Amino acid sequence: MMSSGSGISKNTGRSLPTQDVSFKVTNFASAQKQINNFQDATVGANRSNIGGFGFGARAFSGRRSFALAAIPKWAEGEWSDEIKARKFMVGGNWKSNGDFDFANKFPQDVLGKANFDTELLDVTAAPTYIHLATVQQKLKGKKVEVCAQDVSEFGAGAYTGNITAEQLADMGVKWTLTGHSERRTLFGETDEITAIKTKAAIEQGLDVLLCIGEVKEERESGVTDDVNARQLKAVADVLSEEQWGNIVIAYEPVWAIGTGLVATPEQAQETQYNIRCWLAKNISPKVAAATRILYGGSANAENAPELIGQKDIDGFLVGGASLKPDYLDIIKAVNDEKKKQM
Repeated sequence: MMSSGSGISKNTGRSLPTQDVSFKVTNFASAQKQINNFQDATVGANRSNIGGFGFGARAFSGRRSFALAAIPKWAEGEWSDEIKARKFMVGGNWKSNGDFDFANKFPQDVLGKANFDTELLDVTAAPTYIHLATVQQKLKGKKVEVCAQDVSEFGAGAYTGNITAEQLADMGVKWTLTGHSERRTLFGETDEITAIKTKAAIEQGLDVLLCIGEVKEERESGVTDDVNARQLKAVADVLSEEQWGNIVIAYEPVWAIGTGLVATPEQAQETQYNIRCWLAKNISPKVAAATRILYGGSANAENAPELIGQKDIDGFLVGGASLKPDYLDIIKAVNDEKKKQM
């Protein structure tokens, strides 16, 4: 849904610019440059439709050829100037790791020493539910915030084993993950369940790290963008445009999680640019401009500096490396890159 006007994004705390979304080519040279950049990023793709983005395309000399007869202004990449307004983020997901001793010592010995500018960067740690209160207490007065790994799609009631958004908010938790690939692949959570959980969390005042991404077979068959578009659409169907201000998207290529495999900077940038295109067309250009998109596939201290230099990577969702002192190196790399942009 395309709209105009301005507002305040909770993601950035900045005013969002009024956008003209008329469908015309206002600057042919600019449009051609943007399309050429998009073509360069998608060499080798064989799909006739980019993840539901609505681009008509045909193969031509190993690249994509796009009709320029009626290019909407969102396709010209007009959100690009907003990169400085987007606050970066590093989120740590402990998964089912850590004992009581770790939950007491790691926040104090490592996370509590994280040195970064809170005006430029959010940093979170997501322990297990049973350690959430302990880690929260250890981080009291520190820069790093706690995050839940999941949230119930239901409210209070007879739902054994579930932790509700109301309960998380009541204990002062500000963040939760939804849609992590392990919830989808191991526990059978559908796009629709993820969407309901996301909405439930936002309605209780939580910010959400919404995880999306493709498995290896989907990457190899060339449907990465289609998978991301499907997962995003389920959420878009239940949220208002304003509620997207409470969402940070974490793109996690499932084939790279915990495998040691990492998307190349070019692969990650291509996919995350396409996600931003989808937001621009299907939600609004101002949401595309403001929404932070993290990379979440085996990010570590070694690859973080190169990955964070990509235009549409606004930080990382970190798994195993968030359980190590090296997590501080990732935070530093992201903080340093953000300072360079300002």
